[in-house]
Amino acid sequence: MRTCPVPLLLTRGKPWEGAPPVAAALDVSGADSPELARTILVAANDISQICGGSLEVVYASRFEAAPPDAPQAARTLLASRAAAADVHARDVHVVIGDPVTAIPEFVARHSYEILVLGALTHGHPMTALLGTLTGRVIETVGCDLLLVRASPEAAAAELSAA
Repeated sequence: MRTCPVPLLLTRGKPWEGAPPVAAALDVSGADSPELARTILVAANDISQICGGSLEVVYASRFEAAPPDAPQAARTLLASRAAAADVHARDVHVVIGDPVTAIPEFVARHSYEILVLGALTHGHPMTALLGTLTGRVIETVGCDLLLVRASPEAAAAELSAA
């Protein structure tokens, strides 16, 4: 999975509804690059349009020790990332809670058919394949997943800039 150059669809083996609801999960805390966020949004938008579905954008965080306006600031940033990618989501959600449990619970409550996530690599067995949060969400979410990575050129540019 780590070296797959194209988006990777992991399915649970059940058919989608006629117009599947799609969620794009972004991390606007600074851990994900704007290029990865854009790639996630474009892939989610493409699959929702191709399937005639709807798209919503989701971010989850505990917001511990964060200023009171942090959830609204995250919502504004999500909306601006979507607009910058020319993606018009039906809704933007900021979920308060541990992303590992909050995202699967939120996805189940909203009956999303597809969750689009960034596939990151950080260095240990499952983490090296996907990234800590992504790997743990894959194990607990009940819908299909589309894993995307930023383009190799963008990843190389980010590494050289760091």
